Amino acid sequence: MNNRIYKFDVARTSAILCVILCHSVENIYDLSSKCGDAGRISKLFMISSFTVGRLGVPIFLFLSGALLLKKQIEEDSDVFTFYKRNWLPLFIANEIWVVIYNIYFCFTGQFQHLTFNNITRELLCLETVPSSQMWYLPMILGMYLGIPFVAKIVKTFSLKSLVALMCAIFAINSFLPTLQMILNIAGVKFQCLCLSPFSVEFLGGMYGLYIVVGYFVANKNAIKLKSIWVCMITLVCFFLTVLMQFISRSDLSQSEILYNVWYDNFFLSITALGVFVLFNRINDSRLNEKFSGACTYISKISLSLFFVHFIFINLFKNTVIRLNIANSLKVIILFISVFLTSTVVSFLLSKIKAVSKYALIIKK
Repeated sequence: MNNRIYKFDVARTSAILCVILCHSVENIYDLSSKCGDAGRISKLFMISSFTVGRLGVPIFLFLSGALLLKKQIEEDSDVFTFYKRNWLPLFIANEIWVVIYNIYFCFTGQFQHLTFNNITRELLCLETVPSSQMWYLPMILGMYLGIPFVAKIVKTFSLKSLVALMCAIFAINSFLPTLQMILNIAGVKFQCLCLSPFSVEFLGGMYGLYIVVGYFVANKNAIKLKSIWVCMITLVCFFLTVLMQFISRSDLSQSEILYNVWYDNFFLSITALGVFVLFNRINDSRLNEKFSGACTYISKISLSLFFVHFIFINLFKNTVIRLNIANSLKVIILFISVFLTSTVVSFLLSKIKAVSKYALIIKK
């Protein structure tokens, strides 16, 4: 029996493409500077593509909430079953890739990181491997530890009763930091609450909020706005995210502070939510068979793509950077070459049963 939810395969495929795009942009452009030597079109491409890339992680977290929080957790045995089937395979995969990346660092001469203390801390998830995507694994492993208990909470309390708490987390972790950044760029000094000892990180912070919201959007139809309004709000927030980055990298900025687009950014989080709502409204029966089949395959190997793609970014980027073409074209070439190579390698690795099961967690 085929019980796949194809709209979620489309969402997961889009998410991993966003992640690869984000890292491609980061490795062509210097995002730590204002990029004053870049032309307006190039800078606009950089900011827009980077913002699209930043949507990947929130979509992955929304999907985790949509799929995992609906599980029935009634007995203690259900908690242990969840850890065995969901947390443990991910932890094992993380350990394998920590070892693989450290072997890779040996081959590439990056010995400054290779100490017994660093590797031990990475294996214990107390420190992340110095690779752009590997921070995600310790974070999601921590989130998974709380999933069985959060699953019980969201079924015990209604969305209405949880709104106040969710709004408080959103305000403290997203709205206020974004407001502070905008005011600082405008030359107004403002110290927000989120940078004080007051913290809601023990509740999961923004990452936990993404997971809970994903559950309510997918399973409780929490967003009842018409799709046209969702599209408009999403586009406006995307435009504002791009605009604020552009201003912070121009002469209009009254500060050296760059508009940081991390996953706690207010406008980015609303953009990501709007995109996920639209994915959730896809009618599986109307999807083209070839398109849904391709998305299903990419979705199945998405964790493999997540793990391997950064190795190929490192292998290809210097060659691409040396090309005598515009940076925007370099990003596109790097993105396509990394995605295709990672897909082929993932396909080959998936044919090895043990690798597929333990390192890639590919489920048939």
